[in-house]
Amino acid sequence: MRVIKQLCTKSDCYKAGKSIEVKGIMLHSVGCPQPKASVFLEKWNKPGVSSCVHGIVEPDGTVYQLLPWNHRGWHGGGASNDTHIGIEMTEPSTIHYTKGAEWIETGNGEITRKHVLATYQTAVTLLAALCEEYHLNPIADGVILSHAEGYQRGIASHHGDVEHIWTRFGLTMEQFRNDVKQRMGKKDSSREKETVSSLRIECYGRLKREMCIREGTSIKEECLTTYKKGAFVEVVSKCENGWLQIRCKESTSGYGYVSNVKSAYVSLGSEVYTVQKGDSLWRIAEDKLGKGIYYTKIKTLNGLTSDILSKGFQLLIP
Repeated sequence: MRVIKQLCTKSDCYKAGKSIEVKGIMLHSVGCPQPKASVFLEKWNKPGVSSCVHGIVEPDGTVYQLLPWNHRGWHGGGASNDTHIGIEMTEPSTIHYTKGAEWIETGNGEITRKHVLATYQTAVTLLAALCEEYHLNPIADGVILSHAEGYQRGIASHHGDVEHIWTRFGLTMEQFRNDVKQRMGKKDSSREKETVSSLRIECYGRLKREMCIREGTSIKEECLTTYKKGAFVEVVSKCENGWLQIRCKESTSGYGYVSNVKSAYVSLGSEVYTVQKGDSLWRIAEDKLGKGIYYTKIKTLNGLTSDILSKGFQLLIP
């Protein structure tokens, strides 16, 4: 699991600025065949929208955090907004809704099954972490609820999620709560190691200027540290608003965020190469890019004004 903090700072919900005492977590499913969280980020991060959840789960283990966890969200349509964190799970593109919460399979079923089971497991990991952070007992009455269960208790609007999509795969809320409880039983150090090690490197970057590494994808977020011009960074993912999620040893989570709006602040490449004795730009281009003539690409990417290289100098490779 990796959590990308991309707060919906333009939404009316965020601007309302109300906090809650977290007493539970409500699990939702988006209710349409859309596997990408970015669609909902774009939909909710603007004025005039009456919905906003705290987080959205994707099947690859990514969680997008849209609100501070103790911020009053607009997700349950009732009193649950005053007490519960709201978490949405994306849904596979291989289903079609026919009426209300009723849906049919449009593929062979394998993509749907994998998506549902994957988001389930990520949700277990996320809710275990949140339960630990807010000292919640996941199997206690009313702590972890689906939207449908919230409606049955009179604290949420009339929805059928998440059971409407889970039941075909033998999943239940009772099982989910027990899985969260069991997940919490693992040592924190074990889960932290798993989370940090799961940050796959998408590419590498070199800063074009001194940059503040922040806790989230906004200049309003806390500055964790400052990296100097020319510093290399390991990019975990490219966020929707032009920011980059990078490995950051100064962060307790293992990652931070740096702005690269309009590609203005970070040059990106596939790897970082350390110059060896006898190296030339031509030879490096032959080895890394397939043709020596491509040395100009390396030279341009790294802002070099000379073809002379010194042993130990680091180059960003396109």
